[in-house]
Amino acid sequence: MKKKRLLTLCCAAMLTVASTITPIWASAEIGDALAITEGQEEFTPESDGSTYNMEIRKMPELYQQPETTQTIQPFSETYQNYCSDKEWAILYYTNQVRMYEGLQPLSMMPRLEEAAKIRSNELLTLFDHTRPNGTECFTILEDLGIDYDVAAENILYGVTDPYDAVVGWVNSQGHYANIVNPLNTHIGMGNSGNTYWTQLFTGSCTPTSISLDGVDSDITYVLPTGYTIDALGMTVVVQCEHGTSYLPLIQEMCSGYDDSKIGASQTVTVNYNNQTTTLKLYTSKEWKFEDVNSGDWFFRDVFDAYESDIMVGLNETTFGPAQPLSRAQFATILYRLEGEPAVSYSPIFPDVNNDGSFFVSPALWAAENGVISGYDNGHFGPADNITREQLATILYRYYGEPSYSEQEIASILSGFPDGNRVSSFARPSIAWAIDIGLITGDKGNISPQGEASRAQCAAIILRFLRYAAE
Repeated sequence: MKKKRLLTLCCAAMLTVASTITPIWASAEIGDALAITEGQEEFTPESDGSTYNMEIRKMPELYQQPETTQTIQPFSETYQNYCSDKEWAILYYTNQVRMYEGLQPLSMMPRLEEAAKIRSNELLTLFDHTRPNGTECFTILEDLGIDYDVAAENILYGVTDPYDAVVGWVNSQGHYANIVNPLNTHIGMGNSGNTYWTQLFTGSCTPTSISLDGVDSDITYVLPTGYTIDALGMTVVVQCEHGTSYLPLIQEMCSGYDDSKIGASQTVTVNYNNQTTTLKLYTSKEWKFEDVNSGDWFFRDVFDAYESDIMVGLNETTFGPAQPLSRAQFATILYRLEGEPAVSYSPIFPDVNNDGSFFVSPALWAAENGVISGYDNGHFGPADNITREQLATILYRYYGEPSYSEQEIASILSGFPDGNRVSSFARPSIAWAIDIGLITGDKGNISPQGEASRAQCAAIILRFLRYAAE
């Protein structure tokens, strides 16, 4: 038996002229018409699509999670089993529009997606709501055994960007009526020939449950302030009487999140048509370092050091991972770990003057607490680049100088070809640093007199803090 349905037969053709930048929208042969069948009331949106004034967000670049053995990427690629990235973007933009109008978002049903793909391919032959075989567009739903109460179709050609396609539909009243029809609950999105687009809508139903695809409830995911939840790239999985369907998680679906609460973990509730699920988010500081990327071996350590205010950048956008770290900078890192206690100036080092330099208090604090004693000539050497053995020695003293016998020291250092190059003052500290995993070797060597880079320092100091916390 044929299902009763709402038929909104409207199409838009985008015609461009080589000398024209602004696209020209024109109605196709069927026009922007609205028809209904028995038992259904005509739906007319309160506002004309041409007056729509919300700025639709472009799809964001996905935020890569800091990588550890316990962190997984929440990006869901399940939708790619059914639709392309461009087609998924159509749903992302369409749902922003619906939620702006106070409606529930639509979910992509795989069989409906298949139907939309077929319709987009058919548009290459005949750009019309009538199929090339002469039947109406909705016969594709019956061909694929798709159950529905209401149905609608939007078609368009002439643009390559899904954003432009949705903006075009939104600014055409008939298409806009389809997008914001509260009876519609599912959608399929088709794109063919790169410029032919289809939206197939069906309804109506109520979900029985939702979940987040691939998201571990035991993991707290990181999102820097300034990012929308959209950037997590999560997919909501919906169960309803029609089976399983999918939609991208967008900010408007979430409650309980405040990105101004930097350094706080928050439980976010995802709402979809009276069904809920949760995820845990940690709001980090805004990440602006252009020279530190998520794929770098040191990314997690630099991220944690920056997030914990242990290290800062050389400037707002540069961390300088490969640049050497000075003795003044390392003293400052430990001073920050101690909470920056008040220090009274005394002329302990001839090269540390009471001139307001950033390292004055850290150097005096380090000397007073036996962490840094300075060189044999009595100088602190604030601008000198710190070596790996100096760094190990400073941390060794900071931790309380654990006892190692000469036999233990010799045994540990003998495991490296340059173990005999470690300075006598640094032998216990280097052995300790190797023993607890602070120093793992530099291409198989200790490289005791080698300069420690800022990235290496971040890694060593974070390893130290994790060890000290055990």
